[in-house]
Amino acid sequence: MNGLTPPPPPAPLPPVAPPRTWRFPTPHRRTLANGLTVLVYDLPMRPIATAELVLDLPLCAEPTGWDGVATIAVRALDEGTTSQDAESFAEELDRRGATLRTEARHGGLHLGLDAPVWHLEDTLALLAEAVQTPTFPRWEIDRLVHERLDQIAQERAHPPRRALQEFMAAAFDGRFGRPVGGSTDTVARLDAQAVAAFWRAHISPDRGGLVLAGDFRVLDLETIVEHQFAGWQPEQAHVVEPETPIPRPGPRVVLVDRPGSVQTQLVLGLAGPDRHDPAWAPLTVASHTLGGTLTARIDSVLREERGYTYGLRARFDPSRRGGVFTIFGSVHTAVTGPALDELRMIIDRFLAHGIRVEERNAAVDFLTRVAPMRYEGARAVAAEAASVLAGDLPETFIDANLDRIRSCTAEQATAAFFSRVRPEDFILAAVGDASRVLDALRAAGLGEVTVVCP
Repeated sequence: MNGLTPPPPPAPLPPVAPPRTWRFPTPHRRTLANGLTVLVYDLPMRPIATAELVLDLPLCAEPTGWDGVATIAVRALDEGTTSQDAESFAEELDRRGATLRTEARHGGLHLGLDAPVWHLEDTLALLAEAVQTPTFPRWEIDRLVHERLDQIAQERAHPPRRALQEFMAAAFDGRFGRPVGGSTDTVARLDAQAVAAFWRAHISPDRGGLVLAGDFRVLDLETIVEHQFAGWQPEQAHVVEPETPIPRPGPRVVLVDRPGSVQTQLVLGLAGPDRHDPAWAPLTVASHTLGGTLTARIDSVLREERGYTYGLRARFDPSRRGGVFTIFGSVHTAVTGPALDELRMIIDRFLAHGIRVEERNAAVDFLTRVAPMRYEGARAVAAEAASVLAGDLPETFIDANLDRIRSCTAEQATAAFFSRVRPEDFILAAVGDASRVLDALRAAGLGEVTVVCP
């Protein structure tokens, strides 16, 4: 109308290629002459490096009555070595912007070190020194023992921690059923002599693995590792096989009386498998569908429809051998009984009717597509690789497991869950006001109820 030429139609958008399948980084592997396994993950653009040292020392190696000695030992590694005391060791870490993390787990000991790549050589020297030449000074061990005793009291007063402890004690015999960091009675008897004897009897490089992750393009990392760890001589250490958890029969209920509590903390579950189980991937899909997110079966009913809880989660947690399946979280005290009734009905329907295809698709999408973000940082890569190494799993496990999750069908996930989870064997640990929830727990039909004091 106005004599202007109309614009040409827009060019068609180029086709978008489907996303590539993400793969876990591939390490460079070597074994030092002393037997120490070394895995190096060279990750460009990660200037903060992580070192994870795993030591094959399961908690069942702790002598009778010494539960918690492994925890005290790893916490004391930076409290004094043959060349420096605790203060100077801490100053050396701080000066290089490094942090040292230590943890005793059922399957072994884990030591983590985070540091800028340009300070990695010096900080690895500190890690090597801490492991090879700890002195376990008496006054530092006494302090750590008292700190651990205070921590035990705090854990017993913390409903989620207390519920988990009572669940493990009710569900398992042996070391697996006792607190990782020991009890008041066992920790109180520990001293520097006991800690030093335990460490020297069990630690050797040929029973360890070192995982390194970060941007190592400007480092001669092979020479650095050789220099810092090759002098660590193998010892005639006591080799202790990891404990296979010994399940206790269910059903049963343990209630920790917490007068005045406005919520009831719940841990419901039973013994589960470890990651060597061929059904691990389908079980991961199933537990995610049941209680992995706010949109999963449990929360869609108990949180969104009923308003009984801020959230309950379900998951399989593996150890080196065996593991545990738990459903955990808190519900309002007044609805403890109805919440347990609804939870049992959800599980029964889950087992009776199985997983829907759309639920399977949502679970698989989440579990596989979140992996690139989950393992974005060097610390996450090193921690996962160390967990795989400590679990006696092949380096290819992470990718293989993700592939199995991608190929898992709704029927396979349902069948795996049905074969491993038996509601008639459930054990429930609860922390709440016994005057208000005891009758509801008895009426829930989950077995005999035992009430214990706070």
